[in-house]
Amino acid sequence: MARMYPDHPLGKTKSNAERKVFYALKDLLSNDYIVLHSVPIYRRPNKNGPLLDGEIDFLILHPDKGMVALEVKGGGIEFNGYTGKWASTSFDGTKFKIKNPYEQSKTYCYDLLSDIKNHSATRKYSYPHGHAVWFPDIDLVGRDLGISPELKGITLDSSDLERVPKAIVQIFKNTLGQSHRKGPGQEGMKALRKFLAPSWKIPINLSRKITDDKKSILKATRSQYKVLALIERFNRATICGPAGSGKTFLAIEKARRIVENNPEKLVVIVCFNVILAQFLKQIIPHSNQIDVFHFHGLCMEFCKRADLDIPVPDPQIDQRIFFKNILPDSLLDALALIEDGYDALIVDEGQDFEDNWWIPLQELLDDPDEGMFYIFFDDNQKLYGKKKNLPLSDPPFSLSENCRNTKQIHKETMKYYRGEIKPEAIGPEGQPPEIVRINTQSTEKDIMRKVLTNLLRNEKVVPSDITILTPHRESKSIWNTGDCLANCPITWQRAEQGMGNNIFCSTIHSFKGLESPVVILTETDAIREDMKDELLYVATSRANSHLIIVRKN
Repeated sequence: MARMYPDHPLGKTKSNAERKVFYALKDLLSNDYIVLHSVPIYRRPNKNGPLLDGEIDFLILHPDKGMVALEVKGGGIEFNGYTGKWASTSFDGTKFKIKNPYEQSKTYCYDLLSDIKNHSATRKYSYPHGHAVWFPDIDLVGRDLGISPELKGITLDSSDLERVPKAIVQIFKNTLGQSHRKGPGQEGMKALRKFLAPSWKIPINLSRKITDDKKSILKATRSQYKVLALIERFNRATICGPAGSGKTFLAIEKARRIVENNPEKLVVIVCFNVILAQFLKQIIPHSNQIDVFHFHGLCMEFCKRADLDIPVPDPQIDQRIFFKNILPDSLLDALALIEDGYDALIVDEGQDFEDNWWIPLQELLDDPDEGMFYIFFDDNQKLYGKKKNLPLSDPPFSLSENCRNTKQIHKETMKYYRGEIKPEAIGPEGQPPEIVRINTQSTEKDIMRKVLTNLLRNEKVVPSDITILTPHRESKSIWNTGDCLANCPITWQRAEQGMGNNIFCSTIHSFKGLESPVVILTETDAIREDMKDELLYVATSRANSHLIIVRKN
């Protein structure tokens, strides 16, 4: 059985005649032969001319003999000696004009020979060459084709379908003669087969996937804007949803719409995370009508505006008491001295706000009881400890779609989700999270160098699209500002205008509310068991396109 490339007729092979020849060659020729089916030939007649394409129906290769380019023509065949025109007649009597098959096989054979001589892998081998024509639907016994006495010697007909081995041997003799040059040998056959019928795979690199995912995620996020139409007629509302449901972007869009509809109104957006507040300031259009603060920064800012001393932590008192009670109380004191307030208050990350913070927050409004007030929060309360008592009692509007993460990352995140509403991922499919194990011979830094080298060099990911997350603060982490991994510096300071050539590192808690195309979760052995579900829920849901989890064996 001959070695066929491809091993079955291509879908575009509509010709029944070619199928007959294909299976005759495959089934009856010995495995000494390699047969390439449908070999494309491209040629430009001159430097500025158009690219012309053609095709060798079958290229028959033998290590000792060489190669024969075979043109197949089905149906009844007609040649007009007066006009020099060729035609083929189908079984239903339909006539088609065809090119001279002998000239086709000859021309494409010489074109191919030129390519072989110009290719580095094949030019060192000898390829004795010839050409022939096969009419598998007609019987030429007793027929005089004219043109040349030798023409029948390079012509096959229907009778040759059953005697392929002898017929092909005879074709090689008739086209190449008895004293032809040395054949290509097995190595030459292999080189030509790899050149004309290569097998290769070039995967889409991660950088390209990230670009495509960003478009899909943006489209999915904008689809969430429909909830804004639902709350349009409500001056006050709570909006709950899981990580990735677009709460932050809805909060931004709500603020934008308020000032767009009424340029006189002032809006304040308050979140919990310092880094998230920095991010919001970058992406919100520059406007004197929208202020952005993280909660404790808000307390300090309003102490300044009221000309009050900013409280400082007492080393003798638990730091948690300072941030939970003392600093928020100072905000209430400052607001008592400030007359002007905001028309609208929008809170993001509402699940992280303490119950006693809501009173000073509402005092930010000109009308604390009736002013516009919207709270966006994650309903995954079982992870965040006791249930928060939000100041708005009406049932929340629910977001049930995850538009931030790929479906594969969403699947991982849902392992740690304990909310009442089971969200559905509407983003791109993506690829499963990558688990990288630390073995006894390697340190975590060794593993990270390999991971980052692959991302930066092979996957072409830019450093600013990568974030390293850890449960540790910098003082306890193995990652330090200034460290260099895969020729990229690590930084714990998020730049205002992108990260440049730096890779950002953050605690998991500090990165809440934010996202990154690629997230690498590290130092996972340091995650406390009682915090495991919460931290893994937050960490895994930060990744848009690709999640890498580094673990010890």
